[in-house]
Amino acid sequence: LLKRQGLSFFSVKNDMLWYHLIQPAYLFGVHLLFGTPVGDVFDVNHLADHAFVREILDESGLTDRFLEIGQQVAEIMLDLFSDFDANNELMEQFSFISPEDLPEFQAILSRINRSDNGSADADRNRLISLPFRLAPERHRLGLIDEDVQERLLAARKLFAEKLPDELRSAIAFFDPAKFNSASSLQDNLLFGKIAYGRPQAEQQVRAALSQVLKDFGLIEATVDIGLDFQVGVGGSRLSPVQRQKLALARALVKKPDLLILNNPFGAFDEALRATLLESILSSQGERGVLAVMDQLALPDRFDRVFVATDGGIVESKPLPRMRRNKEDGRQPCP
Repeated sequence: LLKRQGLSFFSVKNDMLWYHLIQPAYLFGVHLLFGTPVGDVFDVNHLADHAFVREILDESGLTDRFLEIGQQVAEIMLDLFSDFDANNELMEQFSFISPEDLPEFQAILSRINRSDNGSADADRNRLISLPFRLAPERHRLGLIDEDVQERLLAARKLFAEKLPDELRSAIAFFDPAKFNSASSLQDNLLFGKIAYGRPQAEQQVRAALSQVLKDFGLIEATVDIGLDFQVGVGGSRLSPVQRQKLALARALVKKPDLLILNNPFGAFDEALRATLLESILSSQGERGVLAVMDQLALPDRFDRVFVATDGGIVESKPLPRMRRNKEDGRQPCP
Protein backbone atom coordinates (compact mmCIF):
# COMPACT_ATOMS: atom_id res chain seq x y z
CA LEU A 1 0.00 0.00 0.00
CA LEU A 2 2.83 2.42 0.86
CA LYS A 3 4.43 1.70 -2.50
CA ARG A 4 1.14 2.21 -4.41
CA GLN A 5 0.58 5.54 -2.67
CA GLY A 6 4.16 6.68 -3.30
CA LEU A 7 5.01 6.63 0.42
CA SER A 8 7.56 3.83 0.55
CA PHE A 9 10.42 6.32 0.94
CA PHE A 10 8.84 7.44 4.22
CA SER A 11 9.74 4.19 5.98
CA VAL A 12 13.01 2.39 6.65
CA LYS A 13 12.87 -1.34 6.06
CA ASN A 14 14.29 -4.07 8.29
CA ASP A 15 14.97 -6.44 5.38
CA MET A 16 18.06 -8.61 5.61
CA LEU A 17 20.05 -6.20 3.44
CA TRP A 18 19.98 -3.94 6.50
CA TYR A 19 22.28 -6.44 8.22
CA HIS A 20 25.09 -5.03 6.08
CA LEU A 21 24.05 -1.36 6.36
CA ILE A 22 23.56 1.39 8.93
CA GLN A 23 19.94 2.54 8.78
CA PRO A 24 19.87 6.17 9.98
CA ALA A 25 16.43 5.96 11.63
CA TYR A 26 17.53 3.41 14.23
CA LEU A 27 19.44 3.83 17.48
CA PHE A 28 23.02 2.59 17.43
CA GLY A 29 22.15 0.23 20.27
CA VAL A 30 19.49 -1.40 18.09
CA HIS A 31 22.03 -1.64 15.27
CA LEU A 32 24.38 -3.61 17.50
CA LEU A 33 21.66 -6.00 18.69
CA PHE A 34 19.92 -6.23 15.29
CA GLY A 35 16.73 -6.66 17.24
CA THR A 36 14.63 -5.31 20.09
CA PRO A 37 15.62 -5.89 23.73
CA VAL A 38 13.37 -8.19 25.75
CA GLY A 39 13.50 -7.18 29.39
CA ASP A 40 16.36 -5.23 30.94
CA VAL A 41 19.36 -7.43 30.07
CA PHE A 42 20.20 -5.45 26.91
CA ASP A 43 18.34 -2.24 27.71
CA VAL A 44 19.69 0.32 25.21
CA ASN A 45 20.20 2.92 27.94
CA HIS A 46 22.52 0.61 29.88
CA LEU A 47 24.33 -1.40 27.20
CA ALA A 48 27.70 -0.01 28.30
CA ASP A 49 27.23 -1.70 31.69
CA HIS A 50 26.96 -5.19 30.18
CA ALA A 51 30.20 -7.19 30.27
CA PHE A 52 29.51 -9.00 26.99
CA VAL A 53 28.74 -5.74 25.17
CA ARG A 54 31.94 -4.18 26.50
CA GLU A 55 33.88 -7.20 25.27
CA ILE A 56 32.44 -6.71 21.78
CA LEU A 57 33.26 -2.98 21.84
CA ASP A 58 36.85 -3.75 22.86
CA GLU A 59 37.31 -6.33 20.09
CA SER A 60 35.81 -3.94 17.51
CA GLY A 61 37.98 -1.00 18.56
CA LEU A 62 34.94 1.04 19.55
CA THR A 63 35.45 1.55 23.29
CA ASP A 64 37.68 4.62 23.03
CA ARG A 65 35.68 6.01 20.10
CA PHE A 66 32.39 5.66 22.00
CA LEU A 67 33.97 7.31 25.05
CA GLU A 68 35.13 10.22 22.91
CA ILE A 69 31.75 10.55 21.17
CA GLY A 70 29.91 10.26 24.49
CA GLN A 71 31.97 13.09 25.96
CA GLN A 72 31.25 15.27 22.92
CA VAL A 73 27.52 14.48 23.11
CA ALA A 74 27.39 15.38 26.80
CA GLU A 75 29.20 18.68 26.17
CA ILE A 76 26.84 19.58 23.31
CA MET A 77 23.73 18.73 25.33
CA LEU A 78 24.92 20.80 28.29
CA ASP A 79 25.74 23.78 26.06
CA LEU A 80 22.36 23.63 24.34
CA PHE A 81 19.89 22.65 27.03
CA SER A 82 21.12 23.56 30.50
CA ASP A 83 18.57 26.39 30.74
CA PHE A 84 15.73 24.82 28.71
CA ASP A 85 12.34 23.80 30.05
CA ALA A 86 11.85 20.03 30.25
CA ASN A 87 8.88 20.18 27.82
CA ASN A 88 10.75 22.11 25.14
CA GLU A 89 10.42 20.61 21.64
CA LEU A 90 14.20 20.40 21.19
CA MET A 91 14.50 18.48 24.45
CA GLU A 92 11.97 16.06 23.02
CA GLN A 93 14.09 15.64 19.87
CA PHE A 94 17.28 14.98 21.85
CA SER A 95 15.56 12.84 24.45
CA PHE A 96 18.50 10.46 24.87
CA ILE A 97 19.58 12.76 27.74
CA SER A 98 16.73 13.72 30.06
CA PRO A 99 16.65 17.11 31.84
CA GLU A 100 17.11 15.27 35.13
CA ASP A 101 20.34 13.65 33.86
CA LEU A 102 22.02 16.86 32.66
CA PRO A 103 23.46 17.84 36.11
CA GLU A 104 24.91 14.33 36.49
CA PHE A 105 26.69 14.55 33.14
CA GLN A 106 27.98 18.01 34.02
CA ALA A 107 29.53 16.53 37.16
CA ILE A 108 31.00 13.62 35.14
CA LEU A 109 32.64 15.99 32.66
CA SER A 110 34.05 18.08 35.51
CA ARG A 111 35.60 14.99 37.13
CA ILE A 112 37.06 13.80 33.83
CA ASN A 113 38.56 17.21 33.04
CA ARG A 114 40.16 17.38 36.50
CA SER A 115 41.55 13.87 36.44
CA ASP A 116 45.12 13.21 35.30
CA ASN A 117 44.94 9.45 35.80
CA GLY A 118 41.83 8.62 33.86
CA SER A 119 38.23 8.61 34.99
CA ALA A 120 36.31 6.19 37.17
CA ASP A 121 34.69 3.20 35.46
CA ALA A 122 31.20 4.41 36.37
CA ASP A 123 31.83 7.78 34.67
CA ARG A 124 33.30 6.11 31.60
CA ASN A 125 30.31 3.76 31.34
CA ARG A 126 27.85 6.64 31.51
CA LEU A 127 29.62 8.41 28.63
CA ILE A 128 30.05 5.24 26.57
CA SER A 129 26.32 4.60 26.94
CA LEU A 130 25.39 7.80 25.08
CA PRO A 131 26.35 6.78 21.50
CA PHE A 132 24.07 3.73 21.82
CA ARG A 133 21.12 6.18 22.10
CA LEU A 134 22.02 8.11 18.96
CA ALA A 135 20.02 7.78 15.74
CA PRO A 136 21.94 9.53 12.92
CA GLU A 137 18.79 10.67 11.11
CA ARG A 138 17.20 12.12 14.26
CA HIS A 139 20.27 13.39 16.13
CA ARG A 140 22.30 15.13 13.47
CA LEU A 141 25.33 16.03 15.54
CA GLY A 142 27.97 15.12 12.96
CA LEU A 143 29.81 12.79 15.35
CA ILE A 144 29.38 9.45 13.55
CA ASP A 145 31.86 9.08 10.70
CA GLU A 146 32.28 6.20 8.22
CA ASP A 147 34.95 4.52 10.33
CA VAL A 148 32.61 4.29 13.33
CA GLN A 149 29.81 2.92 11.13
CA GLU A 150 32.08 0.26 9.64
CA ARG A 151 33.30 -0.76 13.09
CA LEU A 152 29.70 -0.96 14.33
CA LEU A 153 28.78 -3.30 11.48
CA ALA A 154 31.77 -5.47 12.40
CA ALA A 155 30.67 -5.36 16.04
CA ARG A 156 27.18 -6.50 15.03
CA LYS A 157 28.59 -9.62 13.38
CA LEU A 158 30.80 -10.37 16.39
CA PHE A 159 27.85 -9.86 18.71
CA ALA A 160 25.70 -12.36 16.77
CA GLU A 161 28.51 -14.92 16.50
CA LYS A 162 29.59 -14.82 20.14
CA LEU A 163 26.26 -14.22 21.91
CA PRO A 164 25.87 -16.99 24.52
CA ASP A 165 22.83 -19.21 24.11
CA GLU A 166 21.49 -18.22 27.54
CA LEU A 167 21.31 -14.56 26.40
CA ARG A 168 19.55 -15.07 23.07
CA SER A 169 16.10 -14.94 24.65
CA ALA A 170 16.89 -11.38 25.81
CA ILE A 171 16.64 -10.10 22.21
CA ALA A 172 13.78 -10.32 19.71
CA PHE A 173 15.83 -10.42 16.52
CA PHE A 174 14.56 -8.82 13.33
CA ASP A 175 13.14 -11.45 11.01
CA PRO A 176 10.69 -10.65 8.15
CA ALA A 177 9.01 -14.04 8.63
CA LYS A 178 8.20 -13.54 12.33
CA PHE A 179 6.17 -11.18 14.52
CA ASN A 180 8.51 -9.22 16.80
CA SER A 181 6.77 -9.30 20.18
CA ALA A 182 9.15 -6.70 21.65
CA SER A 183 8.47 -4.11 18.93
CA SER A 184 5.42 -1.93 18.50
CA LEU A 185 2.51 -3.01 16.34
CA GLN A 186 3.32 -0.16 13.97
CA ASP A 187 6.94 -1.29 13.58
CA ASN A 188 5.77 -4.85 12.87
CA LEU A 189 3.32 -3.67 10.22
CA LEU A 190 5.94 -1.50 8.54
CA PHE A 191 8.77 -3.92 9.27
CA GLY A 192 10.73 -0.74 9.81
CA LYS A 193 10.34 2.78 11.14
CA ILE A 194 8.92 6.03 9.79
CA ALA A 195 11.77 8.14 8.41
CA TYR A 196 12.45 11.16 10.60
CA GLY A 197 12.29 14.73 9.33
CA ARG A 198 10.22 14.22 6.17
CA PRO A 199 7.23 16.60 5.95
CA GLN A 200 3.92 14.89 6.81
CA ALA A 201 5.63 11.48 6.82
CA GLU A 202 4.12 10.30 10.10
CA GLN A 203 0.60 11.44 9.24
CA GLN A 204 0.62 9.91 5.75
CA VAL A 205 2.15 6.59 6.76
CA ARG A 206 -0.21 6.23 9.72
CA ALA A 207 -3.16 7.00 7.46
CA ALA A 208 -2.03 4.20 5.14
CA LEU A 209 -1.62 1.83 8.11
CA SER A 210 -5.10 2.71 9.35
CA GLN A 211 -6.50 1.81 5.95
CA VAL A 212 -4.73 -1.56 6.05
CA LEU A 213 -6.09 -2.27 9.54
CA LYS A 214 -9.58 -1.28 8.37
CA ASP A 215 -9.34 -3.53 5.30
CA PHE A 216 -8.42 -6.51 7.52
CA GLY A 217 -11.01 -5.70 10.20
CA LEU A 218 -8.37 -5.03 12.86
CA ILE A 219 -9.28 -1.51 14.01
CA GLU A 220 -11.08 -2.55 17.20
CA ALA A 221 -8.42 -5.12 18.14
CA THR A 222 -5.69 -2.51 17.64
CA VAL A 223 -7.51 0.00 19.86
CA ASP A 224 -7.86 -2.66 22.57
CA ILE A 225 -4.12 -3.36 22.41
CA GLY A 226 -3.36 0.35 22.73
CA LEU A 227 -5.65 0.74 25.74
CA ASP A 228 -3.82 -2.12 27.49
CA PHE A 229 -0.43 -0.42 27.13
CA GLN A 230 1.27 0.26 30.48
CA VAL A 231 2.20 3.96 30.53
CA GLY A 232 4.11 3.81 33.83
CA VAL A 233 3.70 5.84 37.01
CA GLY A 234 2.46 9.31 36.08
CA GLY A 235 2.95 8.46 32.39
CA SER A 236 6.71 7.96 32.86
CA ARG A 237 6.92 5.67 29.81
CA LEU A 238 5.37 8.32 27.60
CA SER A 239 7.06 11.32 26.01
CA PRO A 240 5.99 14.85 27.09
CA VAL A 241 3.99 15.19 23.86
CA GLN A 242 2.23 11.86 24.46
CA ARG A 243 1.42 12.81 28.05
CA GLN A 244 -0.07 16.11 26.88
CA LYS A 245 -2.19 14.36 24.25
CA LEU A 246 -3.40 11.83 26.82
CA ALA A 247 -4.41 14.61 29.23
CA LEU A 248 -6.43 16.29 26.46
CA ALA A 249 -8.09 13.00 25.50
CA ARG A 250 -8.97 12.29 29.13
CA ALA A 251 -10.67 15.69 29.40
CA LEU A 252 -12.54 15.37 26.10
CA VAL A 253 -13.88 11.87 26.72
CA LYS A 254 -15.91 13.25 29.66
CA LYS A 255 -17.75 15.62 27.28
CA PRO A 256 -17.87 18.47 29.82
CA ASP A 257 -20.37 21.32 29.47
CA LEU A 258 -17.42 23.69 29.88
CA LEU A 259 -13.89 22.56 29.01
CA ILE A 260 -11.20 24.66 30.72
CA LEU A 261 -7.70 24.48 29.23
CA ASN A 262 -4.58 26.06 30.72
CA ASN A 263 -1.82 26.42 28.09
CA PRO A 264 -2.75 23.04 26.58
CA PHE A 265 -0.47 23.19 23.54
CA GLY A 266 2.91 24.06 25.03
CA ALA A 267 4.49 20.72 24.06
CA PHE A 268 3.38 20.86 20.40
CA ASP A 269 4.69 22.59 17.30
CA GLU A 270 2.69 25.37 15.64
CA ALA A 271 1.07 23.19 12.95
CA LEU A 272 -0.08 20.60 15.46
CA ARG A 273 -1.46 23.28 17.81
CA ALA A 274 -3.85 24.50 15.14
CA THR A 275 -4.92 20.95 14.23
CA LEU A 276 -5.56 20.02 17.86
CA LEU A 277 -7.54 23.18 18.52
CA GLU A 278 -9.82 22.45 15.58
CA SER A 279 -10.31 18.88 16.83
CA ILE A 280 -11.11 20.06 20.36
CA LEU A 281 -13.64 22.65 19.19
CA SER A 282 -15.23 20.11 16.86
CA SER A 283 -15.46 17.55 19.66
CA GLN A 284 -17.05 20.05 22.03
CA GLY A 285 -19.65 21.11 19.49
CA GLU A 286 -22.09 23.50 21.20
CA ARG A 287 -20.45 23.00 24.59
CA GLY A 288 -18.18 25.73 25.91
CA VAL A 289 -14.37 26.01 25.78
CA LEU A 290 -12.39 28.39 27.98
CA ALA A 291 -8.68 28.36 27.13
CA VAL A 292 -5.74 30.28 28.55
CA MET A 293 -3.04 30.42 25.88
CA ASP A 294 0.01 32.45 24.96
CA GLN A 295 -0.08 31.72 21.21
CA LEU A 296 -1.37 34.79 19.39
CA ALA A 297 -2.13 32.85 16.20
CA LEU A 298 -4.87 30.72 17.77
CA PRO A 299 -7.50 32.90 19.57
CA ASP A 300 -9.26 33.93 16.34
CA ARG A 301 -11.20 30.65 16.55
CA PHE A 302 -12.99 31.81 19.72
CA ASP A 303 -16.07 33.99 20.07
CA ARG A 304 -14.40 36.37 22.51
CA VAL A 305 -10.79 37.15 23.37
CA PHE A 306 -9.78 38.75 26.66
CA VAL A 307 -6.42 40.32 27.47
CA ALA A 308 -5.09 39.70 30.96
CA THR A 309 -2.20 41.30 32.80
CA ASP A 310 -0.98 41.20 36.40
CA GLY A 311 -3.58 38.55 37.24
CA GLY A 312 -6.62 40.45 36.00
CA ILE A 313 -8.66 40.94 32.82
CA VAL A 314 -8.05 44.44 31.53
CA GLU A 315 -10.05 44.47 28.30
CA SER A 316 -11.71 42.56 25.50
CA LYS A 317 -11.01 43.63 21.95
CA PRO A 318 -11.03 42.39 18.32
CA LEU A 319 -8.16 40.16 17.22
CA PRO A 320 -6.65 42.58 14.63
CA ARG A 321 -6.14 45.28 17.27
CA MET A 322 -4.72 42.68 19.66
CA ARG A 323 -2.15 41.68 17.06
CA ARG A 324 -1.16 45.32 16.47
CA ASN A 325 -0.61 45.71 20.20
CA LYS A 326 1.51 42.58 20.46
CA GLU A 327 4.45 44.71 21.51
CA ASP A 328 2.75 45.85 24.74
CA GLY A 329 3.76 42.61 26.47
CA ARG A 330 0.23 41.49 27.42
CA GLN A 331 -0.93 38.00 26.55
CA PRO A 332 -4.35 36.95 25.22
CA CYS A 333 -6.75 35.04 27.40
CA PRO A 334 -9.42 33.60 25.03
